[in-house]
Amino acid sequence: MNRIVLIGNGFDLAHGLKTSYADFINWYWEQWRDKLISCHSPHAHDELCTLSLDLEETRDRKETWHSLLNSHMHSFQSMAGMKFYDYLKSYGVIIKTFTPLLEAIMHDVKHQNWVDIERIYYRLLCDSLKENSKVSPSELNTQLAVLTEKLTEYLKYVEGNNEIKGNLNDAIIRKLYSPINPNEIAICASQQKRDWIEQLKKADPDLLYYKLSDYEKQYKLLKYYIPDSIEKIKKDEKVIDQDFQLVSELFLPEQVMIVNFNYTHIADTYIQDNQYNHTFSINHIHGELESPQSIIFGYGDELDKHYKELEELNDNEYLNNIKSIKYLEATNYRNLLNFIESAPFQIYIMGHSCGNSDRTLLNTLFEHENCISIKPFYYQKEDSSDNYTEIAQNISRNFKDKQALRDKVVPKDYCEPLPQASAN
Repeated sequence: MNRIVLIGNGFDLAHGLKTSYADFINWYWEQWRDKLISCHSPHAHDELCTLSLDLEETRDRKETWHSLLNSHMHSFQSMAGMKFYDYLKSYGVIIKTFTPLLEAIMHDVKHQNWVDIERIYYRLLCDSLKENSKVSPSELNTQLAVLTEKLTEYLKYVEGNNEIKGNLNDAIIRKLYSPINPNEIAICASQQKRDWIEQLKKADPDLLYYKLSDYEKQYKLLKYYIPDSIEKIKKDEKVIDQDFQLVSELFLPEQVMIVNFNYTHIADTYIQDNQYNHTFSINHIHGELESPQSIIFGYGDELDKHYKELEELNDNEYLNNIKSIKYLEATNYRNLLNFIESAPFQIYIMGHSCGNSDRTLLNTLFEHENCISIKPFYYQKEDSSDNYTEIAQNISRNFKDKQALRDKVVPKDYCEPLPQASAN
């Protein structure tokens, strides 16, 4: 049996990185703050918006952003992100001209305290089909390309200023390397579980329960996870029947693929310099910061009712940022397909929301006949509430077969919180 670990933005957040889209938008406005403080003109713009002083409001003085911010509003210089934007807005001396994509993003940030840029992009792309649409698909694609470039710049900055190497979370290491709990295996995979146990029982006891030739490494793994249970097991000793039965119930995955939906490399640090990293691989399914051309930033929901309508338009502008097509530009997706075809697998979800922007890929994984279990690690809030139900709701949208949903998703009783940075 194998394991797939889906790594999403919550994984980076658990390590203290400010990598949410809301963090990115805050940074964007801080860049504007620094730009306006040194701008000797009443007008400033980038590819996403234009900010102009309302000279009538300022009594037609020859005001510039530099003179205004430095002479009248010194507090601007220390204001961060959205606080700077809000203060400008309340002061009433600017005219804002936003592109439709940035306007929609700002609306979501202000009203929901979070933002999903990919979802907003797809919504506007579908809206562009309407006669009264304010934006064309080509304009939206240009705006998304600008955002992708700025997001890449921001994430490079965040990753470059983080000392994650010395802050690996030991609790997360234990989860990544942990055995598969038989109670977490779906009922529909009962035969696969029985076949696996029979295979273990037939194995040479010196190998304990699966195809590792290095007995010492296998022993160390077991001792790491269940030290009290196997204290009697020593190197080069034969395992008595009751111990073998105990061990056979603990299924260490033969291979683990970490599927990283982030663009950062925090997940990589958990398999580097590790004595068991021959068992692990990492798949940067959406590309890496070092190769901007590899970045996949768009939408991936072929199950959506509007997607077929976009396909039938015979206009490739509507498909430029659809993930299913972008996956064809690299081998990452094919490597994932090869992995899920190779053996039964359990899925761990660590910090991935399982939202609709990745629904095509997630549906392929979740409903695959080799998928024996889907275990979400939820976020435990300070007030002891958590988001398990929200993750489960999102997972449900990735299933067409709801009976399989109820069988494969691990009940909350067997799930646990994703360890946070403070747990180190």
